[in-house]
Amino acid sequence: MTRLFRRLVRIFLIANLLTLGVYAEVIQKITVQGNKRIPDSTVIAFSELATGLDIKQKDLEHSIKKLNEKRLFSHVAITIQHATVIIEVTEFPTIRTIDVKKNKLIPEDGINDILKKSNLQSGDVLDPVKLHEFKFGLQNEYQLNGYPDVTVAEKIDEVSDGVVDVSITVMKGKQYQIRKLSIGGNLAFSDHVLSKQMSLGTPSLFARIFGGNYYSKAAFERSKAALTNFYIDQGFLKFAIGDANVNYTADGRYVDITIEVDEGPRFMYNSLKVVGDKAVQKVHVPEIAAIQQGLKNEQPLPFARRDIFKMNQAITNALEKVNYPVKAIHPRIIPNDKTATVDVTLMVERGTPIIIRSIDFSGNVLTMDSVLRRELALNEGEIFSSAALDESVRRLSNLGYLKNVKPTVTPVANNPKQVDIIFDLEDKPEASANLEIGFNSADYVVLSGSINHPNFGGTGNHVNMRLERSRVRTTASLQGDVPFVLDNGASVGYKAYYTDKKNGKDNTNTSKYTWQQSYDSERVGFNLSTTVPVSIYQNLTLTGELNKVKYDYDPNDTNLPDSIKDSIQRYGDNIWNFVTTAKWTRNTLDRALLPTSGNRQEAALRVGMPLNEGFTSYATLDTKIAFFRKVSSWPITLNPTGRFGIGKGFSSFSDITGCSTSAGNDDSCNTELPFNEKFYANPTTPVRGVMTFGEKVNGKAIGGDLITTTSMNVFLKPFNDDMVIPSLFVDGGYTYNDHAFEFDKWVYSAGVQFRVMTPIAPILLIFSYPIKIDDADSEYGKDRFNYAQFSMQANLY
Repeated sequence: MTRLFRRLVRIFLIANLLTLGVYAEVIQKITVQGNKRIPDSTVIAFSELATGLDIKQKDLEHSIKKLNEKRLFSHVAITIQHATVIIEVTEFPTIRTIDVKKNKLIPEDGINDILKKSNLQSGDVLDPVKLHEFKFGLQNEYQLNGYPDVTVAEKIDEVSDGVVDVSITVMKGKQYQIRKLSIGGNLAFSDHVLSKQMSLGTPSLFARIFGGNYYSKAAFERSKAALTNFYIDQGFLKFAIGDANVNYTADGRYVDITIEVDEGPRFMYNSLKVVGDKAVQKVHVPEIAAIQQGLKNEQPLPFARRDIFKMNQAITNALEKVNYPVKAIHPRIIPNDKTATVDVTLMVERGTPIIIRSIDFSGNVLTMDSVLRRELALNEGEIFSSAALDESVRRLSNLGYLKNVKPTVTPVANNPKQVDIIFDLEDKPEASANLEIGFNSADYVVLSGSINHPNFGGTGNHVNMRLERSRVRTTASLQGDVPFVLDNGASVGYKAYYTDKKNGKDNTNTSKYTWQQSYDSERVGFNLSTTVPVSIYQNLTLTGELNKVKYDYDPNDTNLPDSIKDSIQRYGDNIWNFVTTAKWTRNTLDRALLPTSGNRQEAALRVGMPLNEGFTSYATLDTKIAFFRKVSSWPITLNPTGRFGIGKGFSSFSDITGCSTSAGNDDSCNTELPFNEKFYANPTTPVRGVMTFGEKVNGKAIGGDLITTTSMNVFLKPFNDDMVIPSLFVDGGYTYNDHAFEFDKWVYSAGVQFRVMTPIAPILLIFSYPIKIDDADSEYGKDRFNYAQFSMQANLY
C-alpha cells in the first residue's frame, strides 16, 4: 500500500512539471502589431511585460487589462508563440474636428469647456465612453430644461486612416409649458408656498411671452424630492406624496399637473439633550437653552430637521471659543408616532486638538502677506476653529482691494493633529491715474485728474490725490488711511483739502433748486482721524479738523434768504472752525462689494466750534442703518435703509464761540444750525428725483435741522462681470427747518437705478417717478422733480 502511494505522488509531481513547461515560458521577444500612432515601446511599457520574465496565462490577462485601462485601444489581444509575445492592438481614432449642432440652450463657451474637460477636443483620442457620457449629460440638461423628448445623435466620419470628424446633433422635440399645478391634501402650507418649493406653477406673463416654466420628467422628479425635503425639514416626518398625474393638453403645448399629498402630523419636541463630557455640560448654547426652557414651561415647540444643523453649528462655535475640539456631533432623533413627538439627543464627540501649522496666501500678487495676516482671526500655532476661519474670510472679503477669497484646509501628511491653511484670493485692480471729463447734475461738465491707490505698495494703505475743476467749483485734496498703526488694530487717517465754490447764478441744478450754492464759499482744511476696533464688528472713529471758510454773496440778489445775508454780514466772511467727530460703526456685511447678507449701522456725533467771536456753535447727530438679505435662491438682494439726522445751534456757548448771551434774543442769533451746516439733499439721494427736498424759501430748498428718510432697494442680478448693478427702489423722507416731525409732509419716489463701475468713479443712471410730492404751491413752495438723473463724480468731503 505504501509503495502504491509513493508511485501516485511521483506521477502527480511529473504531471505538474509537464504542465509548467507548457504554460510557463521565458519571454525572449515582444512584438507589437496594429499600432500606427503609438510607438512599440509605449505599448510594451503599458503592458508591463519585459523580456527575460516568466510568463503565464494570468500574466497575459493582466497585461490586456492594463492596456485597456489606458483608453487608447478599441481592441487588444496578446498571444505567445515560441517564447515570442505578440501584442495586437487597434487604436481609437483621433479627433480632427468635433461639432455640436442645433444647440441653443448651453452657450458655446460652456460646451467647449465641457469638451475640454472630457478630452474630446481636436487632437484628442476619441474615447467612446467619454463621448457617450457627454451625450448623456447634454441630453439630461435639455430634459431638465423642459425638453422631455430630446435626442442626441452622433455621426463619426473617417477623414483618413485613424482620423475622424465627430458631429453631434441635438433634436429638441417639443416643449411643454406647465399651465396649471394643483395640489390637494395640503393644510399647513398654501399652494403658492408649495409650488415655489417645487419651482413649478402657473407661468407668469413673462414666461408666456418669452418662454420658461417648462415641464420635464426629470425636473418633475427633482421637484417632488424638493417638496418632500421641505416638509420633513418643517417637522412633518410622515409626509408622503400620493397620486401625481400629468395631463397633456390637446394642442400639445401645455401640461396640467395634479398632486395629492399626505402631510401627516407635525412632530413636536418631547426632549432635547446634549450629551458629552464635563466641558460640554458646562458650555452655554443660547439656541439649545431656549428650546429646553420652552419644554420646561410645557410650551409646544415644533420640531424642524433643519434646526439640527443650526444647533450643531452653535454647539461647535460655543465649544471652539473655549478651545474644546469637536470631532463630530451625532444627532439621534427618535420619533414617537403615537404622540407625534421626537426625542432629540446631540452626542458631542471630543476630538483631538488640531493645531494650525502654517497659514499661506495664494493669488495676492500685489498685497503683502503681512497685510493679509493681520486681518485674520486665527494664527499659526493656535487651535483650529471653523468659526475663526469663517470670520477671517469675512474680514478679508470686506477689504476693498480683494475678491474671491476661498480658504483650503489640508491635514498635514503623517500628522493628523495639524493642518495647513491656504487662502486663495485675487487682487482687485489697484492704482489708477485718471484724466477725466465727466458730467453731473450739480456742476455739469467736470474736468478732473486723480491718482488713487487703495493698497499703496501692497501695504493696505489708501492714498488719494485729486484735482477737480468745473464751471462753479474747484477742488484739490490729498487723503489717506494707514491701518494697523497699533497692535490692537487702530488706524490713522489724514486729509487736506481746498475747495472754491462760486455762485451758480441759476446756471446749475443745485442753484436752481436749493440755496446751498447761491453764495460763494472758499474752504481750506486739514483733519486727522483714528479708528479703534471696539469688537469684531464695531469700530469707533475720532476725527479732529481745523478749517477756514470765507463766504460772499451778490448784494443785488434780492431773493437770497435774509438769514444767510445776516449771518455773513454779522459774523464776517472769514470763519475759523474746529470740528470734532465721533463716529460709531457696526458692520456685519459678508463682503464690501455686492453684499448679500449682514447689516451696517453708523452714528456720527459732530460738534463744530467756530473760533470767531460771536458765531454760533453747533452739534449734529446723524444715524444710518442698512440691511442686506438675499431672497432664497433668487438672484435678488433686499436692502432696506433708514436715516435720522438732527442738529442744533448753541447760543449759550458764548465763552468759547457762538452768540453772546446778551444777544441771545437777536433773530440772527438763534438755536438753528448755521446755514452752511444744515441737512441738504441732492438729486440722487435721499429721495431720488426730488430736487427741492424739504422746506423752501422762494421755491428753493433751505435745508433743515432734522432729516428723516427711508428707502427700499431691490438689487437684481449684476451683469457684465458685476460691472453693471441694476436695482429697483422706493424712497421716502423729508427735512424740517425745526425739530417738529410731521409724517404727512414726507415725499416719495420710485424707479430704477443702474450703477456702472468704472476705473474712474461709479456712474449712476437713475430713472424715477414721483409717488407723492408737493405738486401744488404749498406754504413752502412747489416741489421740482427730475425724472432722470446722471451722476459720475463722488463728493470728496
